[in-house]
Amino acid sequence: MAFFKLKITHGLSRHPDIITTTHDPKRALQFLKHDVSPYSRGFTKIVIVDNKQYVKSLAQNSIADFQSDYVHDGECNTSISLLSKLLFLGWNK
Repeated sequence: MAFFKLKITHGLSRHPDIITTTHDPKRALQFLKHDVSPYSRGFTKIVIVDNKQYVKSLAQNSIADFQSDYVHDGECNTSISLLSKLLFLGWNK
């Protein structure tokens, strides 16, 4: 199962990076797609998975790369999707 580390860097030393994690590739994709703030121009969003980084900033946008690697036609990777369905069925009992 893939482990996605979501990170926002502000470019300001007085503000620490914001880091969270998820196992859901759709959540990681949504994280990359949405802007943090229309007034913040110095931020960088990074998704780290399997020693690869997908970056969204003013100079670089890796949304298409991430989507082609982990989310296909609105569905997440088959093994992750199957595991999610099994966990969901287990929680509904």
